Amino acid sequence: MFILALIGSYSIAIAVIIGFIRFKRIHKSYKPFIFICTLSLLNELIGLVLIYTIRSTSVSFNVYGLVEGLLFLRLFKGWGHFSKRRYGFAVTCAFLCAAWITDNIIVHSIKQDNYSYWIVYSFMLIFLAIDDINYNVMTNRGTLLKDSRFLICMGIIIFYSFWVTLEVFYLFQLNFSERFYLNVYMVLEAVNFLINVVFALAVLWAPKKLKFILPF
Repeated sequence: MFILALIGSYSIAIAVIIGFIRFKRIHKSYKPFIFICTLSLLNELIGLVLIYTIRSTSVSFNVYGLVEGLLFLRLFKGWGHFSKRRYGFAVTCAFLCAAWITDNIIVHSIKQDNYSYWIVYSFMLIFLAIDDINYNVMTNRGTLLKDSRFLICMGIIIFYSFWVTLEVFYLFQLNFSERFYLNVYMVLEAVNFLINVVFALAVLWAPKKLKFILPF
């Protein structure tokens, strides 16, 4: 179980390594995703240290949730979302921050595990990813399975669908057995590993930045 958790969590390092190798050549609209993968790896490393020191990762994990959410919004903005809505990006960022403050400061404490924000955040990401896939399917004439944008969005939908389901279980304290929760967690770690592999491929196949040739 512990080995599966390590593999699932730290497999994101593959995407991070590829991202740093290709960082200067990757199109700028994909660079926030490199930051997201790096942040995820740092969160796992910090969490490991905190487990062995203060025995709690709640504060770091809650802060991570907000920063990751804002980075994802920046990623979608770079892909053209919110372009038809003048204040769409700012309003969505404000809404996400308000949800985070409400759950982690007003209603609960940042020092405890909070689930409401993660549920709101997960549904928001899933909605954005589905919207982007719909646009991609209509406009992309190439192979979607090698399209980085499509792979990232599919990874978001699959992972956060599992994640939000687990968060709902915890939020409503559904009376399932410990064995059930353990099995769900193991499935989540397996999915996490597969999605991290998909993310690594997405970084590997991310389009290069455009080169401009100045006229003489």
